[in-house]
Amino acid sequence: MLNNLIKSKKKSLYIYFGSGLIIVFLVVFIVKIFSGQTEVFSQVVDTVGGKQNLKTANDGRVNILIIGVDKRVSENNVENGKLTDTLILASINPDDKSYSLVSFPRDIWIDNSFGGKGVGYTGKINAVYATLGAEKLITVVENLTDQKIQYHVAVSFGGFIEAIDTLGGIEIYVENSFDDYAYPIEGKENELCGLEQKEADKIFELLNEQKVCTEDQTCVLFDDKNALDEAFDTIKNAIQKEYDNLVDTKSKSFAEYINLKVEKDENYFTYNDIKYELKIDDVNFPCRYESLHFAQGLQKFDGLTALKFARSRHAYGEEGSDFARAKRQQLVIDATKNKVLSFSTFSNPIKLKNLFDNYQKNVETDIGFSDAQAMYGMLSSLTNSGSFVLSITDDASTGGVLESLYGGEEYGYAFVLIPKDQNYNAISNFIKSIFNKSVITQ
Repeated sequence: MLNNLIKSKKKSLYIYFGSGLIIVFLVVFIVKIFSGQTEVFSQVVDTVGGKQNLKTANDGRVNILIIGVDKRVSENNVENGKLTDTLILASINPDDKSYSLVSFPRDIWIDNSFGGKGVGYTGKINAVYATLGAEKLITVVENLTDQKIQYHVAVSFGGFIEAIDTLGGIEIYVENSFDDYAYPIEGKENELCGLEQKEADKIFELLNEQKVCTEDQTCVLFDDKNALDEAFDTIKNAIQKEYDNLVDTKSKSFAEYINLKVEKDENYFTYNDIKYELKIDDVNFPCRYESLHFAQGLQKFDGLTALKFARSRHAYGEEGSDFARAKRQQLVIDATKNKVLSFSTFSNPIKLKNLFDNYQKNVETDIGFSDAQAMYGMLSSLTNSGSFVLSITDDASTGGVLESLYGGEEYGYAFVLIPKDQNYNAISNFIKSIFNKSVITQ
């Protein structure tokens, strides 16, 4: 393992609030409308099972696991991997007509001690669905939370985009202007960006060197410059403390002292024989990325723009933080929910039919017709009693129950999130604390 694991104290991580909750509202809304206005559709619902009570946990709550899947088709008609880009536990309390959202960061490390019991899986939580399917992912989340999950909804990015486009777009007030110069372009993953094959081969050689160095535990790779700079600041602070404790500090300035300890360039630095650097791909293939700009004020977004707004993670300044992205995704959810329940949607049968077609094509769920009918009565009057993100903040009462590290062989040489202080019950204790409150605010 690396001698010195970097533990980030500043960066708060989350996984995206996203298209899944939107689709839950769409599913129950569409089923209610069609079953209420179309005799044939009502007969189908009755044939499938009719109106019935929803399945509930022992405490009466209805727990739904929302799974946003990065399942897209490239220009060569090849389907990309189905990593979960969103993982949210939505818990409905029918008694007080409220719901809570708890978001799970994709870098949570799952093993037999933490979520993986009875699953036979070790790795990041975002790969469970692609590797083992929805049923095993549900088991993992149940293990982590000590809560039984009654339903699940999995939706692709395509479903998210189509739903918002069918609604005619959504309006969102952008609180802060921001730019993201490194948003990945779908279908450009293998572009050479004008390089000759010989030049590209040299870069691929460097890529292989990066792969080898991670295996040899001699380097740590970063997806973006902000993360690399944060790692440098962490090490710089440690060296500053070391310098301050020296008996004789007058012989060398701190700048001279740190130069003896660290070799630094724009896209890498070396400390204690470990090289910390940007992934080669990000630096040498700029055509694989596009620049985004979002201006402050009320904006109308189509589906693709809303997705970019919700997923952008390389912005400079405060909008480049994980909490800022989580807040943007909540704005998208609220705007879409309001549009779904608006008169312009309700009174347009063609729009409703297109939404239902989108649901059939892009959604995997075990919410049946009769379940959706029963759920609609609740969802149309529910209030959000709290949105939480499992994170590495110091406040356990709002979800700060994890810690981060760049691991060695035990963690596949990856950036991972593990339970703080090896408290393997931390997530379940947090979930119980918020579910036991009648009204929660954040």
